[in-house]
Amino acid sequence: MEAKGSISIFVAVLLAIAACSVHAHHASSSCRRKLHCGPSNFIFYMHNTVYNPAVDNREYFNSIYSPPPNVSFPIPRRQGVWLSPSPLEAGARVRSPCAAGYLYPPSGVFPNPFGFGIINTFEDPITVGLSNTSRLLGKAQGFYVLNSFREYTLFHLFTANVTEGKFKGTIDIFGQMREAEPVRYLTVIGGTGAFLGARGLATCTRVEFDSTPPAKWTLSFDLELYY
Repeated sequence: MEAKGSISIFVAVLLAIAACSVHAHHASSSCRRKLHCGPSNFIFYMHNTVYNPAVDNREYFNSIYSPPPNVSFPIPRRQGVWLSPSPLEAGARVRSPCAAGYLYPPSGVFPNPFGFGIINTFEDPITVGLSNTSRLLGKAQGFYVLNSFREYTLFHLFTANVTEGKFKGTIDIFGQMREAEPVRYLTVIGGTGAFLGARGLATCTRVEFDSTPPAKWTLSFDLELYY
C-alpha cells in the first residue's frame, strides 16, 4: 500500500510539473510574439529652398518663425563658406515650407569661424524622387547643431514623418555628419506606424546643390531597416 501511495504522489508531482511547463511555454510564446515588420529598405529625398523676397511675404514668414536678432535664416554655405551676401548682412530667410531657422547669440556674432553652438531647426518636404515636384511622402522635422571648433560637423536629430504612400509612420534619425564628406552615415533609432521598432543605418548623400537664387539643395536618404 505504501508503495502504491508513493507512486501516486510521484505521478501527481510529474503532472503538476508538466502543467506548469505548458503554462510557462504558452506565456513565453505570447510575450515573444513578433511585431509587424515594415520595409527593410526605404529611400526618400529631402529638399530645401532659400527664401525669395520677391515672391514671399516677409511679415507672414516672421509671424511663424520670429524675426532677428535671435533667429536668422541664412543662405546655405558651399564648402564651408557663406554665399554672398552673408546672412547677417542680408537677413536672408528660408522659404516655408522648407524652413530652416538658425539660432545665434543675441549679439549676432559667430562664436568661432566654424559656427560652434549654432542651432538650426528645419522642416523640409520629403519626396519619393530626386525632383522636388515628384510625389510627396511627408516632411522631415528636426534640428542640427554645429558642434566643432576645428571643422564643420553637424549633430543631426530629426523625424521623417511619412504621411503618404504604402508605408505610413515616423522614422527617427540621428548622428553626426562632416560636411566635407560626400557620403554621411546616420543611425535609425526608432519609428512608429509601419516603421514601429525600426533600427538601422541611414546613408545620406547630397545629390543636388544650386547656388542660383533661390538657392536650393537636395539630400538623399537610403535607409537599411531592421525590426
